[in-house]
Amino acid sequence: MVNPIFNIPSMMQTIDETQADYDFRRSVIETANKFDFTLSKDTVTQFSLSETQRVIGIVGIECEDDFALMQDGAFRHDAFFILCDPNTFVIEEGAAHVSSGLSYVNGVFHFVQFSTPKRIDYLVNYYVKPIGGRYLDCPFIIRDEVRNYLFLKHLTSGVLLEAGLLVPREETLVASIIEKDNLKPINRDKNANIENRSLKANSVRYVDIARLGEYALLDGFLEKVGSAEGVIKPNNAGCGEGVFMLNHDNLEAGKDHLNVLLSQKRDVLLQERIMPPLVERQGKFLDWNLRVFVSRDENGGAVAGDMIVRIGEQGGPINLNTGAKIGLLEEIACQLNWTRETYKEVRRLALRTSEEAYTAICQAIRIDSSGVMDNIIPDILGVDLIICYREGIWMAYIIEMDINPGGAWHLNNRLKLIAGQSSDSEYLTPKSLSARVGKANRDWVDLILYRCEQWSEK
Repeated sequence: MVNPIFNIPSMMQTIDETQADYDFRRSVIETANKFDFTLSKDTVTQFSLSETQRVIGIVGIECEDDFALMQDGAFRHDAFFILCDPNTFVIEEGAAHVSSGLSYVNGVFHFVQFSTPKRIDYLVNYYVKPIGGRYLDCPFIIRDEVRNYLFLKHLTSGVLLEAGLLVPREETLVASIIEKDNLKPINRDKNANIENRSLKANSVRYVDIARLGEYALLDGFLEKVGSAEGVIKPNNAGCGEGVFMLNHDNLEAGKDHLNVLLSQKRDVLLQERIMPPLVERQGKFLDWNLRVFVSRDENGGAVAGDMIVRIGEQGGPINLNTGAKIGLLEEIACQLNWTRETYKEVRRLALRTSEEAYTAICQAIRIDSSGVMDNIIPDILGVDLIICYREGIWMAYIIEMDINPGGAWHLNNRLKLIAGQSSDSEYLTPKSLSARVGKANRDWVDLILYRCEQWSEK
């Protein structure tokens, strides 16, 4: 047995050494209590697997979506999902193995352990501490250079624009320094193909961070994009972090916010603000957007399984991490008095656009990698959309795409809640809503098991 921190082949990233200070059990219990999951009272359950079961390991933060995936994965008798305890994570013969963790067995979450470590057939790795390992001879969700096609927002926008999809009009401000009398980007990518895409992105401006006071970076921007409002955001952030809503009344505050981001050596995206039809509730207007979950079928085609609405008071970023609430598109349709035909048109538009966006990203990866990355393109993505009505038609603007999309647990809970209530709406029937509970995760589970079959044939 090999200690995972040492003697790993050079092609693998080592497991972060901070794992020794990580209390897996306490962290899991805290998460379970926060989201009302029921854990077995047994200290540890000894468990054995059948020879036909694939071991699906989840290595990442213990969050509600991890629990939901394990629940939805448990319906497959040929798979065993386990939230891996990093302290027992080992490498043996170039493969990842786990000897204990949390699993969902017979309707209850159990801490389980095996008499001998089990090889992981598929590793769901969210790339957070304490585990940073990646290339572990089993299918996995992503690798760094693939991740950057979605982590760098301007890169995503460029790929989507090439595919004919709608994104907000934008400008990228690249934090730069003077090097040999030329401005050089600070955040250059090691992958030449990704860097070339960055250099060719639309409306790129290189900004010398030593001379920020000399730039008028926001002057005329709103007029340029033809919008009364704009958005300032870090090019590589998520969860609403660092987002500033710009308008003609707060230009000075916007300039200060922008200069702070650039002085932190962060590239910045300036975007027009796309507004959906606002929902009025108790005298307040609420902004909203869609998160669509996309995975793949056995032929690699995109499958948009389901979506949630994120809704909150207008004026700031609409994100679960900034206080947005969860809803269903059906609820929005009711509140905006859409006809059934309008609701179906908007839903089809959101699903189709998300599938096209997923396909465009995967195609860009294939082109840039000459097929090398074909088997490690993302297996699941979240597509964030804003729906609006312009020029007499409904349009779907892609705001960003998420390599680690949260919200499946919230979606399931909302579906269960609304299904349990009586409703006069023809498209909020309990039967139709109940059928969707867990569907997005089950699509992913099907893909995971198919990917395991693919991998075993190599």
